[in-house]
Amino acid sequence: MGLGFTSRTSSLCVPGAGDHLRTSDVDLVVISPDFASMPFLRRIREVVALWESDLDLEVLPYTPEEFERKKEEIGIVAVAAREGVEIEL
Repeated sequence: MGLGFTSRTSSLCVPGAGDHLRTSDVDLVVISPDFASMPFLRRIREVVALWESDLDLEVLPYTPEEFERKKEEIGIVAVAAREGVEIEL
């Protein structure tokens, strides 16, 4: 599962939504149990390697357990959990 949490992501999921600029990137929290045995930087590389868009991608890859913990903290993951658009990957 993924959570998009910027205006760029909103407009990708809902045509006409969002207030993105051409220079905006896509911010994405990716949640997968497959990340459990992977170092964080490798997770990022794996997701970015699958990205097939000319848009820049900012990715935060977490296991479901890490995401549950992070969404309770103050930070960008909490914002994504609260305001993000769920994307099936």
